[in-house]
Amino acid sequence: ALPISNDSEFLLIGKAPIPPPADVNVGVSGDGQCALDVVWKRASQSSCPESKLTGYKVYIDDVTASHVNDPTTTSVSIDQFTISTLYTTANPHRLRVTTTSVDGESRPSAPVAFSDDMLRAEAAPSESAAKGEVP
Repeated sequence: ALPISNDSEFLLIGKAPIPPPADVNVGVSGDGQCALDVVWKRASQSSCPESKLTGYKVYIDDVTASHVNDPTTTSVSIDQFTISTLYTTANPHRLRVTTTSVDGESRPSAPVAFSDDMLRAEAAPSESAAKGEVP
């Protein structure tokens, strides 16, 4: 038997690769309950018909942070608690999104960086709010 190296790639004949989502962006929202808002554009329907799409996966530092089981969804919010339980030590973090379909999973989207400070800044009360002042 021939050994299989970790560098081997397999290509399924007759199946076009699934395109990853495009234009992935992140933002932060929430009052007290801070969340990372991830937004993307759906994969091109000409290269992957919607009938074959099953959803999307969001990875933070190569760990699954969210699995969206709706092919029409183009965003997801990931709460700060979920992010903190991923046990990743990278800072800034790398976020990527993949398309899932009946044929498998796409390659990851281009990475988007975000830092722990970005989440903490939104979660921290403003100085005037801490003093009880109303803007």
